[in-house]
Amino acid sequence: MKILQKICFVLLLTTFSSVYAGSCFDNVTDINDCRGIAEQGDARAQYNLGMAYGNGEGVPQDYKESVKWFKLAAEQGIAQAQYNLGAMYGNGRIVPQDYEEAVKWYRLASEQGYAKAQSNLGLRYANGEGVPLDYKEAVKWYRLAAEQGHAPAQSNLGYRYYSGDGIPQDYNEAIKWFRLAAKQGITQAQYNLGLMYDNGQGVSQDFNEAIKWFRLAAEQGDAQAQSNLGVMYENGQGVPQNYNEAVKWYRLAAKQGLSQAQFNLGGGYAKGQGVPQDYKEAVKWFRLAAEQGYAQSQFNLGLMYHKGLGVPQDYKEAIKWFRLAAEQGYAEAQYNLSLKNADGIGVLQDYKETVNGSQEEEVQGNDKEAVRFYSKSSEQGNDDTQGELEQSQNKGGKPLIIIVVILIIFLLWFYRLIKKRNLERDYQEQEREKEKEQVHREQERQYRRKKEKEQVRREQERQYRREKERQEQSRQKREKPKNRNENDRSYEEVLGLSYGWTKSDLKPSYRKKCQQIHPDKWKDFPEDIAQRLEKEYKEVQKAYKYLLKK
Repeated sequence: MKILQKICFVLLLTTFSSVYAGSCFDNVTDINDCRGIAEQGDARAQYNLGMAYGNGEGVPQDYKESVKWFKLAAEQGIAQAQYNLGAMYGNGRIVPQDYEEAVKWYRLASEQGYAKAQSNLGLRYANGEGVPLDYKEAVKWYRLAAEQGHAPAQSNLGYRYYSGDGIPQDYNEAIKWFRLAAKQGITQAQYNLGLMYDNGQGVSQDFNEAIKWFRLAAEQGDAQAQSNLGVMYENGQGVPQNYNEAVKWYRLAAKQGLSQAQFNLGGGYAKGQGVPQDYKEAVKWFRLAAEQGYAQSQFNLGLMYHKGLGVPQDYKEAIKWFRLAAEQGYAEAQYNLSLKNADGIGVLQDYKETVNGSQEEEVQGNDKEAVRFYSKSSEQGNDDTQGELEQSQNKGGKPLIIIVVILIIFLLWFYRLIKKRNLERDYQEQEREKEKEQVHREQERQYRRKKEKEQVRREQERQYRREKERQEQSRQKREKPKNRNENDRSYEEVLGLSYGWTKSDLKPSYRKKCQQIHPDKWKDFPEDIAQRLEKEYKEVQKAYKYLLKK
């Protein structure tokens, strides 16, 4: 629908240029001569005289006279006059808006092959204005105008191929017609062509080409193109990453009220990308987008209130915006996680567990390495000892000594082997004990968390019961008495008036009571409490009216 609205705007501009362009002096040099020829029934003179009155050329500007002469020329088959009448009835600025009358004159001009009229007739069929909605008929008239080189019709025909309304979807054809319109400067066609290059629809994905067409549309003031251009600068797609340039384009689009750009600009201020970090400015832009219903911005605004960034910390306001985002289906799990993040619960604990786990793994690794190095050093020591004994053997040459030395070496090796195995067994036992201790600690943490949650739940239940009892007591006090005298006293009690009150006491008491139970305060209360407050508010209004009359 946004695309169609922009197309309508372009066509409206085209319409005005057509209505107010031309002269009565094609072949006649005097306006009176022109009028005389027109009064004799010359269709071209009638059309030219209508243009003269429309533009105020040679005569005082007079739209009624302009319409009169256009109608006379149109009834004689002048296509331009028929088109101008259709445009006047379509936009309703000179004559009362009448789509059926507009369609009538557009059709007469279209049947003569007038491209602008064909394009506008197609638009009426596409929007169901003055005729039943019919995309096939819209495509028929768009094509006739587009084939004559009419740029808005080419853009509209491209969109029909893109959406598949009234014609089989065909991205290649959409690209063809968007390109023809874009080269003639149609902003929406330039934007659509950039979008198709960005998404790789009907063409190979090409960020450079997308940037080219987005920039052309953005420089003509198209807000969506400005926003997309900002995104591509922020992500470094098709251009070097440049946060300053991204912020520039976001700001231009945001000032036109585009919620997506307002959200992105707020993100830039929150992160300090392209602008100095400024949470107040971030909140300003998040709020503008959130008030337009942009779910991500509602979520971010809630987060800012929850953490007290750029605004005073306000959990009620945070919950309000979280709820609005959640109601639009914005990942309620993320909403719950955001509450944990804002409170420092969940993320902080996970971080600590990760750090502790890494440290434990490093310690375990060092122990294992120590064991390996220890065993290796033992084996190396045996080799060195054996080498020395072999050298002694060669030097001594005594077999008995050799046998004794070999036996000693064997006993040492066997002893160290047993010691190594004992060390490894002790290490494994220690590891198992550590694992058991970690499991035990984790179970204790989980138990404490569960217990804390249970305590919080019980406290909430107690508070809820207290509030319910307080409301029940308040309700019983406000019950209406049966007779009139009691009724009078009840109204005074509702407004908190003391005995012997006067009218000067009535208004202050009423204002004070309204401030306490104003409807704006019901939003964050449970439904049953809100209903009771609403009932109390109505009683206050009734009491005030009654006592004011009295």
